[in-house]
Amino acid sequence: MTKFQRRAHLSLLYKSGDRAIPGNYRPLTLVNHDASWVQRSCSGAWELYFCQSFTKTKVALSQDGPSVIGFFGFKTCKGFARPSTPTRAWVLLDFAKAFDCVLCPALDMVLQHFGFGATFREWVKSFYNETSVSLLLNDCPGNPALE
Repeated sequence: MTKFQRRAHLSLLYKSGDRAIPGNYRPLTLVNHDASWVQRSCSGAWELYFCQSFTKTKVALSQDGPSVIGFFGFKTCKGFARPSTPTRAWVLLDFAKAFDCVLCPALDMVLQHFGFGATFREWVKSFYNETSVSLLLNDCPGNPALE
């Protein structure tokens, strides 16, 4: 794999207990950077469909990743629905959490604890070596660094 294909995004959602214990987090996403191009390229076609399908009794949970609209699609749908449906409320939830480092054995232990199979964990381990990392600070990504 090229260095661009080894990029990944991992979000962990805090459940309860001590925040220093890895078992108190639930993994939400692990997306190869190249995998998100389908969602981004199709978002224009899906926006109108999602906007028409949301009713005032439905709740939408959106996170930037495959099979969801993402932030810009969310804003577009909100703009479509505002004039015609003043009774609807739109909420965008983002559970992303940034880390400056990850202990790879601890990550594997957490994934195994939550029942992820050996094949999936091997795919995750392929990102351990020479993974390109950049930190997001005030909505501006820094220069990529090799870990």
